[in-house]
Amino acid sequence: MTILYDFGDGLYINITNICPCDCTFCIRNNGEGVNEGESLWLEKEPAIEKIKAEIDKLDLSKYKEVVFCGYGEPTARLDAVIETAKYIKQKTDIPIRLNTNGLSDLINQKPTAALLAAYIDSVSISLNAPTKEE
Repeated sequence: MTILYDFGDGLYINITNICPCDCTFCIRNNGEGVNEGESLWLEKEPAIEKIKAEIDKLDLSKYKEVVFCGYGEPTARLDAVIETAKYIKQKTDIPIRLNTNGLSDLINQKPTAALLAAYIDSVSISLNAPTKEE
C-alpha cells in the first residue's frame, strides 16, 4: 500500500481511492501508479496516525513541495487532509499543494476553502478534459 510517493521534486500523499469523477485523463485509468512497481490502489484508507508515521520516516527537506494527490479525490477525506497538512506545517515550512477535482464543497456538503486555507498553500484543480482547448 503506497501512501507516500516521490514524483519529480515533490512528495505526494495518497490517502483515498474515492472519487466521484471518471476523468478520461486521470492516471488511475492508465495503470497501477506513477512510478514503476508502485501501486497507488489502496486496500484500505490509511489512518491519520499511519500517514504521520510514514511522513516521520522521511527527510522532508529534500522536497520542493508536498502534494495531496493520489488515486482518489483527497478532499473525500477532508479531515485527514487537514490533520496531515497541519502535522507537516508543525515540522517544516515546505509548501503544501492540494491537487483536487474542485468538488470538495459538494462532497463534504459544506464550504471547505476556509477550513483548508490555514494549511494548504496552493490548489491545483484538474478539469475533466484531456486538453486545454477542450
